[in-house]
Amino acid sequence: MQQWTAGSGNGFTWSQSSRVVVNTADSSSLSGDAQTLASDLRLAFGANQVPVVTGALSAAQPGDVFLSLGSTDTQLGNEGYGLTIAPVLQVKARTEAGAFWATQTVLQLLHQQTALPAGTVRDWPNYRVRAVLVDDGQRSFPLSWWFNEIRQLSYLKMNEITFTANRAGLTADQQAQVEAYAAKYHVPVTPVVPMPSYMQAVEPQLPAQYTLTNAAGLAMVGALDLSNPAAVSWALQQTSNSLGSFSGPAWHTGADEYPDASHHLSDTADFPKLVNYAHQQYGSAGTPEDLYRAFINQNDNLVRQSGKSMRMWGDDLFPSSAVALNSDITVEEWDAEPGSLTPAQVAANGNQVVNADMDYLYYDEGSGPTTTPARIWEQFDPGRFATGQTLPQGAADPHLAGIEMAQWDSAHEDPGQLEVDLGQLNEALAQRAWGSAKQFPTWAQMQGVVGAIGRPPGFVPTPLGPRKGAVLAKAGTGLYGWTTESDPVVTAMASNAGVQMILDTTGTVWAKTGISLYGWTQESDPGVSAIAVGSDGLQMIVAADGCAYAKYGIGLYNWTKESDTGIKAIATNGGTQMIVAADGSAYAKTSVGLYNWTKESDPGIKAIAVNSHGLQMIVAADGSAYAKQEISLYNWTRESDPGIKAIAVGSDGLQMIVAADGCAYAKYGIGLYNWTKESDPGVKAITTNGGVQLIIAADGAVWSKRTVSLYGWSQESDSGAKAVVEGSDGLEMILWS
Repeated sequence: MQQWTAGSGNGFTWSQSSRVVVNTADSSSLSGDAQTLASDLRLAFGANQVPVVTGALSAAQPGDVFLSLGSTDTQLGNEGYGLTIAPVLQVKARTEAGAFWATQTVLQLLHQQTALPAGTVRDWPNYRVRAVLVDDGQRSFPLSWWFNEIRQLSYLKMNEITFTANRAGLTADQQAQVEAYAAKYHVPVTPVVPMPSYMQAVEPQLPAQYTLTNAAGLAMVGALDLSNPAAVSWALQQTSNSLGSFSGPAWHTGADEYPDASHHLSDTADFPKLVNYAHQQYGSAGTPEDLYRAFINQNDNLVRQSGKSMRMWGDDLFPSSAVALNSDITVEEWDAEPGSLTPAQVAANGNQVVNADMDYLYYDEGSGPTTTPARIWEQFDPGRFATGQTLPQGAADPHLAGIEMAQWDSAHEDPGQLEVDLGQLNEALAQRAWGSAKQFPTWAQMQGVVGAIGRPPGFVPTPLGPRKGAVLAKAGTGLYGWTTESDPVVTAMASNAGVQMILDTTGTVWAKTGISLYGWTQESDPGVSAIAVGSDGLQMIVAADGCAYAKYGIGLYNWTKESDTGIKAIATNGGTQMIVAADGSAYAKTSVGLYNWTKESDPGIKAIAVNSHGLQMIVAADGSAYAKQEISLYNWTRESDPGIKAIAVGSDGLQMIVAADGCAYAKYGIGLYNWTKESDPGVKAITTNGGVQLIIAADGAVWSKRTVSLYGWSQESDSGAKAVVEGSDGLEMILWS
């Protein structure tokens, strides 16, 4: 919020007898939003009913929320509001939109605590466009997914959702439901009907006879031939036919990357027919840009006649002397093509501009570079566009209409996962788009605030889709936030020092750095049976011949053979390598090369682990855990009773076991017993590094914590995890079962 002033006296307390009271004079304007608020309050607090009544402020009782219009505070503008927090919580705004956004603040406050201190709020957005684009051009989402996205945007006071006008894979009735729901929550739908480019993306598709061809006679797929009057007439008719299909106040004509992503209007040699026609229409100075602008203006005229306003992308606006762009068109600036108009030049024509800077506001799911919540929160400047271009008055320029984030379907991300990812991005974007001061400079510091505000009432997460055999990763602890990193073909994984390794179903090793979908480098032939990577980046494998191999660096092959055949297990960390050899004994060494292993135990070793400081753990033939610090024959200290099912040791010396009872235990220091019980039975896997402990519990979900104590775990994933890894750099990986 923009302003908070603490008050004196009694504040507001929500109770089961609370009501929503609408000022009698404003009931025709606010009754719908009052009913929406009452419904959300019922969902938030499990109340049987929250009555909505009309009356004067004097008729309101302590615990009631009173809604009214008529504010004379001009700084609030069209979407601002005032709150007076007292025994009766009073909302006063200049418009219906302002009153509605006030109700979302009320929900956010009450989500944190039901007793609010006395005070006053003055709040208003700096920007009128606060939008998110969802790329649905090549896939569809469940109806409930759209409801969730709209509801979260509304809860965060974002006021627009954009998607392509192919009904997003919805039936006409479902589209009507989405639009009605969007209107109810003040997040109208802006459809994209792309033209004169990408016209293959919507129905009806561009006929071949109206498709632009280049100098070689090759068709430019989806590009309208602006030199063909019949083609232009056909396209404009499609706009006329479609305008009535959506009820929102804005219309997006696309108009980016014409004729396609590899060619621009400035590439005149490639499109002589456009050049020749431009000369016919506008004289020798005419250019394809003039044809492009003339078409956009004609489209805009149709849109305005329907009572809507038009949007377009700005990357194909180049200098032109013959045709001026209609100044009522809002231009969304996402890229800075060489020679194209700058945002300042577009604004000088009188156009409003929306910042959609691809460097900060493009989420290319599963590919990089792409934005992150931290990047939006910490680095994005609403007044700074691609390549550092600005408007004359920066973020306060009157031509800056707002901000739009765009999600692009580059990987067909699972809808449930996309909902999680977009949700986090929306949380970071919302306050930057509203324009109020940041509470904290870093996104990490904001997590407490974000968590306290939570999800909107009634939000039911979209289930995550099948991911058996897929690897997911994220940096840091917290609920969800996982990025799918592979196809569902993984059988084993390892991570340390930023290096991730996976083993696919053919036994081929792949490695990479960075969290993203795919991007893996093949590292071996098929047949590998085990992988490991240490805090120094040393990678180890057991190859098809049963021998151990090691190397530094990601790349194909270049492995150094390190042992004879028959290796049963491997581990590495901090330069220390361990193996269980063919005889069942543990061996260790600290150099890459053939042999030079020191025998460390009798046969029968069941598991091995080592941390970055050389602390080794084993499960011996008797089923007990043992530990020691140095590489030598024997000298192990027994640490537990028999029956140990799993072991792990972190860089800080924390040891973990899954004992015979199926519970997780942990401790610091080598010695017999002294373990602290940490969980209920049924733990399936454990890992630890840097003080972070991760387990897969009996329910198949991943849980984390940083303290050695009974319970205290925080959930990190849904059920279905098969294996889990915590790297020295804080990178977490899970393998889905």
